[in-house]
Amino acid sequence: MNIEKTFSAVMTSDIESSKKWYSEVFGRIHDTHPMPSLYEWHFPDGGGMQLFEDKDRAGFSSVNFFVSDLQILKRDLNAKGIETEGINEGDFVKTMVIYDPENNRIAFAESKPSVSN
Repeated sequence: MNIEKTFSAVMTSDIESSKKWYSEVFGRIHDTHPMPSLYEWHFPDGGGMQLFEDKDRAGFSSVNFFVSDLQILKRDLNAKGIETEGINEGDFVKTMVIYDPENNRIAFAESKPSVSN
């Protein structure tokens, strides 16, 4: 098997309302709308996120994104009125979590500089 990229899927009960929220988070509109119940955002280094209307599974999704600067992201999201949790530091990454209006979990991670011996 040779997997070339992946699309995360977030389930929503209201596709139009969620599309507006995610467009605000990403700072841009969706890239494709291949069917009435699906919007997609594509990311420059590969992969993407699908927003899919599924009333039975809405609010149970979790997705992770790598970003270059969590402090800037946190400031930008807060300026848009999107509540963020604190930034946590692990051995290799810093992370921050937000929740969409349906309680889907969106985690952002920033790689920490590698330390060599």
